Amino acid sequence: MTPSDKAKLFAWWRESPKKFIYDNFNVDLDRWQQNAVNLVTGMGIHRLSLQACAGPGKSAVDSMIAWWFLALHANGVTGDYPKGAMLSNSAENLATGLWAEMHKWRAKSEWLQSEFGINSERAFNKRIPAQWFIAARSYPKTATPEFMGEQLSGLHSKYVMICLDECGSTHPIMLKRAEQAMSDPEYGLILLSGNTTSRNGCLFAAKQDAAFKVIRITADPDDPDRTPRVT
Repeated sequence: MTPSDKAKLFAWWRESPKKFIYDNFNVDLDRWQQNAVNLVTGMGIHRLSLQACAGPGKSAVDSMIAWWFLALHANGVTGDYPKGAMLSNSAENLATGLWAEMHKWRAKSEWLQSEFGINSERAFNKRIPAQWFIAARSYPKTATPEFMGEQLSGLHSKYVMICLDECGSTHPIMLKRAEQAMSDPEYGLILLSGNTTSRNGCLFAAKQDAAFKVIRITADPDDPDRTPRVT
């Protein structure tokens, strides 16, 4: 593939996460997943909340979006590289859930394996690991809201992604801290997902915020966008 052909492919992938996902992971997305990835494209700040039943594949789509973001949002001319953070409601849930999905999908793509590494703390570009990364961050269950919010510090870039997984009961201060990271980016994404378990958590707060696009994922047989993964 010539450099010109590669540039055209990367531009196509950047505009179409669905194509990036199919080409790299050989996955045909469920209908609600297609709706989700269509809402994160284009410059500007994007806010997406996936409010789900258990087991529809939300961690999978979170991780696919994360790889799309990490792989395709960089500007080597200006020296601006993507930075992100992914958190769950505990370190154990992050390691066994969302971060395990990050490992799983990278392993399905020869191109991602050649360009990007991953360990227990970061997914990173192999050439510029200190500047081009998504970090796995956590906090103890006894953490104060202020300590939790500090886990979103240090994400200064023109391209920023914050993913809060299983955040139905996570203190809404995390949304405020996530917004603070979106003060300057050319592209920014706040991605929330989880079960709607509390009226005091991030998912409920996002539902009251007109800036968030909300996708409600159910197994209701009368819902044309229902998940096919739950009976």
